[in-house]
Parts: sequence; structure tokens; C-alpha cells
Amino acid sequence: MAKILVIDYGLYPEIAVRIARDKHDVRYFTPWAELFPKPNEAMIGEGLEGLTRVSHLWDNVDWAD
Repeated sequence: MAKILVIDYGLYPEIAVRIARDKHDVRYFTPWAELFPKPNEAMIGEGLEGLTRVSHLWDNVDWAD
């Protein structure tokens, strides 16, 4: 089982879900740095089966294979 950190802009979370279905440990990150960020953009990937949504990219880079 691999530890995979998926970095996405919210366009393809289903790819991360598919990777998780193969019994890999998947964390999902979407950057949302904007002048006036909307809270719903910070929640992309939340609650999807097999994914752990992370808010801080650099806190999780060393975790991944």
C-alpha cells in the first residue's frame, strides 16, 4: 500500500477516489489562496470515500511516498 498525496485544483477529485479504491492511503489537497476565498472551495474533496482532505500541503509532503 502506497501513501499518496494528490494535489488538485478541484477539477479531478474522482481520480483520487479511484486511487484510494486500490487500497492506497490517499490524502487530497486543493490550494485555494485568493484575495477573497470562499469557504466552499476549502471543502473540495471533503467526505469523499477513501480520501483524507488536508488543508496544509507542506505538513503532508514528507508523509507521502
